[in-house]
This record gives sequence, C-alpha cells and structure tokens, in this order.
Amino acid sequence: MLSGVGARPADRTAHDERILEHVCEGTGAIIDSQKDVAGYPDFEETTHTLDVPDNGLDEWLAQWARVVEDPAASPP
Repeated sequence: MLSGVGARPADRTAHDERILEHVCEGTGAIIDSQKDVAGYPDFEETTHTLDVPDNGLDEWLAQWARVVEDPAASPP
C-alpha cells in the first residue's frame, strides 16, 4: 500500500524509510526540531544529461516515470 508514496520512491533515504516505518507501526510523533531526527540531511547533488526525443515523447516520459518509481527500472 505504501510502495508508491513520496515524490521519488526509487530514491528513498534513511529518513524516508524511518517515516514509512513510523506510519506502518503507528509510532510517529510531532517533530519540533531537526535534533529530534538526527539533524537535517545533507543530500548529494544529482545531475545527468537529458536528450529529449523529437518523436515518441509520451512513451519517453512514461519510461522516465517508471525510473522515478521503480529502482529496478532503466532510463530510456
């Protein structure tokens, strides 16, 4: 049921997994400070080149959507 939650399920961090675990177990609490959850995360920058096709844009976008949602999917 929670496999597709979040903006980018394929790129979940330890913080994302912690939140999902708390939701599943019903053990979450109000967070008043970053100190309550081991500080604010320092994410690595993610970049790549992007070649948008002249034809077949719909399928190309669908393939990218699968990559975002499924860690096993390959980019087009």
